[in-house]
Amino acid sequence: MVTGAKVSGSGDKAHVGSINHGHTVKFANLNLSDTATVTARVASAGTGGDIELRAGSDKGELLATLKVAPTGKWDAWQDVTAPLTPPAARTEVVAVFVNPGKGGLMNVDWFQFNAK
Repeated sequence: MVTGAKVSGSGDKAHVGSINHGHTVKFANLNLSDTATVTARVASAGTGGDIELRAGSDKGELLATLKVAPTGKWDAWQDVTAPLTPPAARTEVVAVFVNPGKGGLMNVDWFQFNAK
């Protein structure tokens, strides 16, 4: 699901793209104890959807939900932010992309965990 090419305006690294309902991205061993919100830089020429951040697995405790509306182009980036409930201890965080029955949801350039 990670693209090898950059999309106009994306960061220095390859972005996550070709995202369909149910796809996931995992971040290992994060300490979010001082985190209040999460921000993602996203673009969608498709249907958009939600990004659920979950503790430990794709079915774990829901920490945050980012709402991604279509931006009209795959390189029309916007930042979306949501409150995050930090887990009690270090954990893997799994980003689950949600829009049942849909494909071509969005591209994600980066995630940023924002301190309190």
